[in-house]
Amino acid sequence: FIPGRSGEIGNAICDDPNIAMISFTGSTKAGIKVSQRALASMKRISMELGGKSPFIILPGADYEKAVRMCFNSLLLNSGQTCTALSRLIIPKEAKKEIEDIILKVLPEYKVGDPTLETTKVGAVASAEQWKIVDSYIAKGIEEGATVLAGGRPEAPEKGYFINPTVFTDVTNDMTIAQEEIFGPVLCVITYDGVDQALAIANDTKYGLNGAVWGPDKEEATKVAEGILSGNVYVNGSPRDVTAPFGGFKDSGLGREGGKDGMLEFTEPQAIFNA
Repeated sequence: FIPGRSGEIGNAICDDPNIAMISFTGSTKAGIKVSQRALASMKRISMELGGKSPFIILPGADYEKAVRMCFNSLLLNSGQTCTALSRLIIPKEAKKEIEDIILKVLPEYKVGDPTLETTKVGAVASAEQWKIVDSYIAKGIEEGATVLAGGRPEAPEKGYFINPTVFTDVTNDMTIAQEEIFGPVLCVITYDGVDQALAIANDTKYGLNGAVWGPDKEEATKVAEGILSGNVYVNGSPRDVTAPFGGFKDSGLGREGGKDGMLEFTEPQAIFNA
């Protein structure tokens, strides 16, 4: 374990001729820089990068259970999770019902001192990240999304706290629906028909994580197969750490976890002996 500033430590690792592989976890922007530097000396690379993960709720699903899963994914680490389900894609006809459930469940996610058992949402990591999240919330308001809950945070006095913010009436071309905010901000997007739901889910440069919740497991699984992401959870299924984890598109290269993760750190050699 070597502590230090990421640029200094990362550059030294990338340049060291005795290191054969770089495995990096972080933002897509940083991952590209690390990859370029590592490839200068032909190192193998594995990149676990950003996400803007969709959660499709199908008509007739258990909406409250789905909303709770979404909040657990997005809010319990103050949105600072690469796999956070930050785009909630819901049936247009159920918009009011699901919004009411969101407002009912959200108060359970209390913001405050992380040492208290009653707290579920702590502070974001730094003043810089607080400013970034605040700027995205401002951008969402500017672009015409509706603030269902939360909103721009007050200037921090002690700790960089941001109340969970839920935007509705979001369209997938908005900045808040396309860029990784890395904060407790949820975009709710409506759809007409499953084909449109999948089109919205896949209309992103990312492909790390996703989820589907529906009344029929077989149908939900079929929809999950259409989401272009490395992992997809159906009806709240738990994660299997022996399964491969990693992303499509700008969400990374390679896999972590299980056999696939170990193989990333190997170099095949073929020996032919007559």
